[in-house]
Formats: sequence, structure tokens, C-alpha cells
Amino acid sequence: MKFLIAAFVFFLTLGLTTKTIASEPEAATCTPETTEKCADTNAAHGTHAKTGHKDHSAEMNSLFPEKQQNPKLSVRPNVVEITAPKFLSKVTGPTKLEWKEARGANTYHVQVATDPNFKWLVAEDHLVKTNSFAFDKAEAGRKYFWRVAAYNTDNDSSFTKSNFTSSVFISK
Repeated sequence: MKFLIAAFVFFLTLGLTTKTIASEPEAATCTPETTEKCADTNAAHGTHAKTGHKDHSAEMNSLFPEKQQNPKLSVRPNVVEITAPKFLSKVTGPTKLEWKEARGANTYHVQVATDPNFKWLVAEDHLVKTNSFAFDKAEAGRKYFWRVAAYNTDNDSSFTKSNFTSSVFISK
């Protein structure tokens, strides 16, 4: 019974499809003598010269236009330059981590860790608006690794963050 229903649906679909194909107007046959005239006619009607099929790409592109990118939003912020504390400096008490302002940045991402791979984070802030970060959780005799990256939250998603710049300091 299932086979008969499937066969019926198949032949019904086939019959409707052939009627639709048969009712479409045929494209004019082009000969070498009428090639220019066919090309002009096809261009006017939006059809391909060789196949005679209508070109729907212009219609579809008008429905779904490509996103126009703003070149200003496609530039990553510059890499941050760290100013203090200097590499392997010995610091006492609360430490102020400082860097130069990166061109194109409106926020900074700061991480402080006890390992160079930044697996054991001690402090992290994604939205630092200034060019410094106060770190007051330092334990005496420990080495701390820190890094900072520039962010532009207004940019397109692929261009929001620069690469990290890292440094190390030792707490006394």
C-alpha cells in the first residue's frame, strides 16, 4: 500500500512539473548570423546568451544586499607598549601596572597570573578605561606575569582586539 501511494505521488509530481516546463516560453534559437541580435535581446530580458535561462542573481541580490563594511571599523587597535613596572623589576606593596595609550583603543584587557601561560589568573579586567591597573594582591617573594591588550568595542567583531603585550615583575 505504501508503495502505491509513493508511486502515485511521484507520478503526480512528475505530471505537474512537465506541464510547468512545457508552458514556459522557449528562448529564441541563435545562429551565427543573429548572434549580436540574440545577445542584445537576452541582455534586455536578463537571460543568458547560451542557455536562454533568466538571470535571477540581480533580483536575489536586491533582496539580500551584501553588508557594506566601514573601513574605519575594520582596523585593529595598535599593540600596547608597557611602561611600568619594567621587566623583572622588584616591587613592594600594591603595584600600579602602566602602559602607553594604544591608538584606536577605547578599553583594555588586563590579566595578572602566577604562571607564564596565564592559567592561574590572580586578577583580570576586560574593561579598563584608563592606561593603568592597580594590582594589590601581590604576595612577597612571588613572580607575577601580566599582560594587556587594546580593545575597540565599536569595531567589527574580527577587529576588536590587538595582540597581548606581556611583562613580569617580582614582589618583595
